[in-house]
Amino acid sequence: MRRTFIITLALSLLAGPALAQSGPPTKPWDLRKAQAFSNICLSQETGDARGLRVFLQAPGSGPLIVTQVAEGAPMAPQAATTAKLTGAAVSFTTAGGEAFRGVLSDKALTLSSKRLPRLVLHRRSDAKGFPVCTGTEGQS
Repeated sequence: MRRTFIITLALSLLAGPALAQSGPPTKPWDLRKAQAFSNICLSQETGDARGLRVFLQAPGSGPLIVTQVAEGAPMAPQAATTAKLTGAAVSFTTAGGEAFRGVLSDKALTLSSKRLPRLVLHRRSDAKGFPVCTGTEGQS
């Protein structure tokens, strides 16, 4: 029960400011070539989705980072601002103003912010659906 409360609190801190963004993106997102990092999973008891997904694409003009929070269901993807990719170091600010820094590897994206000291998102494709939560997925 305590773990569920902590997860819900962490996700609400991420999702709250993101929901305040007004209007659609100014240009369409084409993320077919983007790398996806996610810890989104489905609760076996309720069927609710929880977690975070980050899409990272590094076109020639600079990186494109899109974040998607799942709290009950996946919310609308939001383009991040001030996205930087230098070697394996990644930094960006979500549409809601949350600043993240992280390290990119072949298998995962490890992020941190003022509110979340450590968040590991594994590289995966959720094209066939989300996995069932096993205890550590969907958590910070």
